[in-house]
Amino acid sequence: MNKENSHSKGEWKYDGQEYVTRENPDAEDWDDISVAKILNSDADGHLIAAAPDLLEACESALGNMYFQESEGFEMKVKTLLQKAIAKAKGE
Repeated sequence: MNKENSHSKGEWKYDGQEYVTRENPDAEDWDDISVAKILNSDADGHLIAAAPDLLEACESALGNMYFQESEGFEMKVKTLLQKAIAKAKGE
């Protein structure tokens, strides 16, 4: 499986109740597909719903830093971005 493209595509949103959903372009009688069920808090729901956007932001930031020489703080940021991306992709 290509881990780069394995998460559910489309905008994720938290319904404020118990589910993080994404739009289903193939659905005829219902619009959303559940991505996760939230058992603890609204904060968890909002964080999970933001996950695809956060992954995209991390990849973009790392891509912009990739060719720059890094040391100190910048190297720490690069390392944090790499770890976050790897964790999000299950690597």
